[in-house]
Amino acid sequence: MVTIRARSADFRGTLNSRREGSWHDITLGAIVEAIASRNRLEASVAPSLAGIKIPHIDQSQESDAKFLTRLAERNGGEVSVKMGKLLFLKAGQGVTASGKKNPADYHHPQRRRPSSFCDC
Repeated sequence: MVTIRARSADFRGTLNSRREGSWHDITLGAIVEAIASRNRLEASVAPSLAGIKIPHIDQSQESDAKFLTRLAERNGGEVSVKMGKLLFLKAGQGVTASGKKNPADYHHPQRRRPSSFCDC
């Protein structure tokens, strides 16, 4: 039996509004914290990304969502909004927002039934 639960982020609000701004001599974590705060979200930034120094970057006619996505792509991260939290995590690390290892259930071909979903 498989149970799947999903909730989508609400991108209709301020996170999707275009903005103008410049960031100077700041860390990636501080940028994410500031954007989370102005969008009434709680920030959760991976420690390996939080300390990355950003000498200068502009946000020109770009939504916070798009700007954060651009920052994530440039720095090997992933960005998402889940249950009131702005998550900025290291891509492919398999950890939750709190830094705990994500529980995974791997399927091996030897144990696969003919009707199984995964062809791993």
